[in-house]
Amino acid sequence: YEISKQQKGEEKKAEETGLMKIPLQEADHVIRQEQISAPVKLLAEEFKATSISSEIKMPSVDNGKYISPAYSPKSGKKFYEEYAKWAQGFGTYINKIAIADFPAGYRGVIATSDIKKDEIVLSFPKSFVITEDFWNKNPLVLKVDFSSLHLAEQHPLNMYFLMEMRNPESKWKHIFEGLPWDLSNFPIYFTEEEKSMLEGSSLLDEIKTHLQQMEEDYKKICSFVPEFAQYATLNEFIKVALTLASRTYAVYFSEGRRYAYLPFVEFFNDNGDQANLARDSDAETDLYVIKACRDIKAGEEIHVSYNFDNQFLTFLHYGYINEVRENDQ
Repeated sequence: YEISKQQKGEEKKAEETGLMKIPLQEADHVIRQEQISAPVKLLAEEFKATSISSEIKMPSVDNGKYISPAYSPKSGKKFYEEYAKWAQGFGTYINKIAIADFPAGYRGVIATSDIKKDEIVLSFPKSFVITEDFWNKNPLVLKVDFSSLHLAEQHPLNMYFLMEMRNPESKWKHIFEGLPWDLSNFPIYFTEEEKSMLEGSSLLDEIKTHLQQMEEDYKKICSFVPEFAQYATLNEFIKVALTLASRTYAVYFSEGRRYAYLPFVEFFNDNGDQANLARDSDAETDLYVIKACRDIKAGEEIHVSYNFDNQFLTFLHYGYINEVRENDQ
């Protein structure tokens, strides 16, 4: 059991109560039952009762909405055409597809002509994929030792985006304008009435745990880089983290695996086992390529698979259930 060195007087308190401290290398992530003293158990119960996640007060007035300091959300045919033209300027190949708003009230990608199986509908070079090649040039991001702090893989990207969002001349302005900043469909932002429908589900505990972890991560980052708090509050950090987590992928290029944000791909919706597209990165050409995995008719919506085989996780991280997923684990 390790006591935070930031809490003054805690070590003295531990000695007075008989709290046993176990070196991490000895514990090796497993604390044997006989090593846990009664005071530790009492403190554990006290911590559980005052969990950080229960203290997080998410703003109720914005209902999970976030507005970038330098950009306003955009949609509609004109913006989608501008976005596609912007992407093509970076070497993106767009074939027989277009971003569109659907009558049901959501946006996605539609086939503008008949597409044959194995036909490429979208490809772009590695230079247009947002990876550590970009955020590793940011001096504040470089100050944080993400590995030793055991921070989530996505947080360097979160920091990079939050700082870029305050730059009105950012290279990624079209991405910021196109992001869906209304996150009210995410379980974290459910109303009390909506949460009551989940009574009895462990999802409610998962939501609290998720919030607690993000708050702890935010505090760790700010402890290394205090000035980061000028770019984002805790609530802004959480909202951006949730938005980007649903739009990032592991890709493989010539140098190996990369955690990446893929422009344009963010507009593809999931359709589980019924996806009509397959996506892949080519390590030889350093291109990210998306092909049709069956014939697609003009006017048909284009879908990819988000590769979740667990409806529980799909609901927690994306805020929906896919009814056509056959291989739910």
